[in-house]
Amino acid sequence: MIHYIEHKEINFKKWDACISNSSNRLIYGFSWYLDVVCDDWDALVLNDYEAVFPLPKRKKWGIEYIYQPFFCQQLGVFSKEELDADLFLNSIPEKFKYIELNLNTNTNTKYCVKRKVNHILSLKGCIDDLYKNFSSSHKKSIQKAQKTGINIASDSIKDFMLQKEMLAKGHMDVHQFRLLRNIMKTSLSNSNARFFSASLEGQKLGSVFLLVDNKRLTLLTSYSTNKGRKVGAFFFIFNHILSLYQKMEFTFDFEGSNLSGVAKRNEGFGAKKTYYYTVKINRLPFYLKWFKS
Repeated sequence: MIHYIEHKEINFKKWDACISNSSNRLIYGFSWYLDVVCDDWDALVLNDYEAVFPLPKRKKWGIEYIYQPFFCQQLGVFSKEELDADLFLNSIPEKFKYIELNLNTNTNTKYCVKRKVNHILSLKGCIDDLYKNFSSSHKKSIQKAQKTGINIASDSIKDFMLQKEMLAKGHMDVHQFRLLRNIMKTSLSNSNARFFSASLEGQKLGSVFLLVDNKRLTLLTSYSTNKGRKVGAFFFIFNHILSLYQKMEFTFDFEGSNLSGVAKRNEGFGAKKTYYYTVKINRLPFYLKWFKS
């Protein structure tokens, strides 16, 4: 039986054990990550935590609704065996009048309104085998970067965010910057994240922030300066990451993208497309439905 459980009643030890043992485990599903990215969240739980379904929630104009948090690409059902997502979606209490949520990869549902693209790359092979699948332009960018004398450097939350806030101004708001900083702080303290940066003559050219969980590296955010883009800093960093994790059975998760330029970059490293789905359920009164139609 599927139970609706409010946040204060969740058994977090059992919750995280379910996420850890699920066949579709993702770092986004762990309670510590949800606590960071969600304003508040409740849950749907099958029996004694045999499967779980997070419900990030907000309230506006007195109306409670389910939403997809920033920096949290996919949620949905987490379980050992594949289950019908609609059984959970139909179990969301009626008090939630609007639901818009991304389910995890390959989940089928009658409520699907949009298919979205993710890119993943298996790191089972050695770097030479991985390199063979790079596009010719990516290979040229790496070779160009290597000739400039770029070095892999350390980074910190403070330094990363200083650059990110300057370069992403107008694309991210204050809330998103604060949230990103909190994710970094918590995930690094849990040993679930790493920075990889590139510098030249002491000048930072770019940096990558990865979430790390159970043989999965997730590219949460990155930046390149103008000079970094000119010399191929991102390609240099990424080639270093692949060299470091080669033959270790890791999966690299690019976190997207539906944007053609980003998709081309990801696929240029040999990444393969996977799909996940956005669902929408509109229970709003008729006089409000058109706001979210």
